[in-house]
Amino acid sequence: MTKLNPAGGVGCQNAMHDAIILANWINALPSDPTTKDIENAFQSYQDERLPWVKITSNSTRFYRAMATGEIMAGLLRFCAKHMPEWAKRKMLVVLGGNRPQCSFLPLVEDKGSVPPAFQPSLLATKPKSPATQDATLK
Repeated sequence: MTKLNPAGGVGCQNAMHDAIILANWINALPSDPTTKDIENAFQSYQDERLPWVKITSNSTRFYRAMATGEIMAGLLRFCAKHMPEWAKRKMLVVLGGNRPQCSFLPLVEDKGSVPPAFQPSLLATKPKSPATQDATLK
């Protein structure tokens, strides 16, 4: 979706998150999708991922600035080393809450100290075919 600075070390993680979310929306398509269905799936994927990618992109800019040899880099490194615990926890909540899961596989038990963020694609399900609906009603 967007370029991430390598200094942040989150490119691979974001690629996996993109793949999971997109797979969920594609899996939720009807058996015979229309062009509009496919466009809606991609739009839903973008709507779900873009806020997280923006947060990640901002954090990689911070790491890029710390990696330079400038005075500002030294100041940022000092602040990062002496950051209060409450601020570290707040960053963890923001960055650590994005843990998408595949909607079409058994869910992994959450054992994290930060609750996972809401994931719209996890609720997306394939529409039932008329034959399946008839069998359910009987």
